[in-house]
Amino acid sequence: MKKVIMFETPDDIYRSYQKFLRKKEYQRAYRCLERLLKEFPDDAQLLEDMVGLTIIFWKKLDTGKPSLIRLAKIRSYWLDYMLLSKVEAELGNIAKAKEYLKKSKELQKVQSHIRAERRPGQAFADLEGFIRYK
Repeated sequence: MKKVIMFETPDDIYRSYQKFLRKKEYQRAYRCLERLLKEFPDDAQLLEDMVGLTIIFWKKLDTGKPSLIRLAKIRSYWLDYMLLSKVEAELGNIAKAKEYLKKSKELQKVQSHIRAERRPGQAFADLEGFIRYK
């Protein structure tokens, strides 16, 4: 009897990720994205998915932080740095949180075309308050 080697394409792995995410099987979804990111380390969409999975859904800030840092460096969007500031504040890294908040504010001045759910001024004020009382 011959051995059949099964090969999963990146699309197969991504579909598995989506299935596990829907089922809230975050560990398995994470492993799928991890495999994809080994093959495509600078893919902004995969990094966004990893950030969403680890930070937003799974609440594993330490696990998601490296992907968020890489995403912020690749895209350099003010919203990425704002989220990075919040993550650092949550982890108790106040100096880093302030550094990323400053970078976010600088980028927002030249990226006014990038819209957020809330007005930037209010979002910055809320984050500053969060950092201050952390």
